[in-house]
Amino acid sequence: MRVLEDEEVASAEISVAVVDNDEIARLHAEFLDVDGPTDVLSFPLEGDCLEAWQGEPGARRGRGRRIDGEVVISAEMAKEVAPRVGSSVEAEVTLYLVHGLLHLCGYEDREPAECLRMRGREAEVLGSLSIDVGRRPGDVTESGD
Repeated sequence: MRVLEDEEVASAEISVAVVDNDEIARLHAEFLDVDGPTDVLSFPLEGDCLEAWQGEPGARRGRGRRIDGEVVISAEMAKEVAPRVGSSVEAEVTLYLVHGLLHLCGYEDREPAECLRMRGREAEVLGSLSIDVGRRPGDVTESGD
């Protein structure tokens, strides 16, 4: 995937699961102790993605990293959100995948500055793929993830 190339990831083994809202809500509750569905969840399994990012804020966070992880996407959430934000379901699912992969590379979005950095990278990657999701960097995903 382009995001891993752009992030200069050394190697990656990623599984992607596309599920419904019930399943992602179950995972959301089980692993993050948050009730309700969300758009995407990322699970680092092995490798450098288990370590917090320690480099410069503007650097590519995947650079040289070995990443093993799983990204779980709610197709049902994408179907619900896409018409509200002026996007296609396919573009929305791609956004969720990019978002999840960026998390595995070391990007976070809990603090405002980190969120802006994440949204900026999402926009760069999606722009390079000529995908418009009807949002600009700084907008939050449906879940606020």
